[in-house]
Amino acid sequence: MKVSNRLSAGPVHVPDYLKRPAGAGVVLASTSVFAVPALIESSSILEDQIPITTQYDRNRVVVMTVGPISAAAGALLDVRFQLIVSSEHRPPVMVGYDVRLSDAPGERPGHVVLPAVATNLDRARHHEILSGSRLHELHEPVEHVYVTLSLWAQRSQDLQGDITIEESGQFLQVRVVTPDS
Repeated sequence: MKVSNRLSAGPVHVPDYLKRPAGAGVVLASTSVFAVPALIESSSILEDQIPITTQYDRNRVVVMTVGPISAAAGALLDVRFQLIVSSEHRPPVMVGYDVRLSDAPGERPGHVVLPAVATNLDRARHHEILSGSRLHELHEPVEHVYVTLSLWAQRSQDLQGDITIEESGQFLQVRVVTPDS
């Protein structure tokens, strides 16, 4: 399979075994070559400490953002991210994350792209790799929006401290796939 450089658009050859005959379900490609849209990527951390609180919606922190992007209705957003978090606290702390579209970099509210997911983190495991991906169909066109990754840390009882985002291995990637790309 011929694949282009991941940071630039280019043709990709689709092998015959990936093509489906007409009427046999989803068609991956109608010809043997299709364009791969450019990848928009960031590895910059906006905030590296997430405060631990008892109410998750009060301490959501935007940690990464990419954009601006514009796309027509019907386009797919191929969103992927990874980052490493750590905790020095013995009791488990819930670490949650979601991905949203926002009007400005660093803004928290917005249209949900990847619904909230959470995991427990404790000192025994110390480091946790958070990762996620999602193909999200846009039902309305968007112009000059940003894709933001937010984190929060929650504990049922008060616990002073923060969750730390490590400074290696992190990325937030977005590819806009349109019907004509």
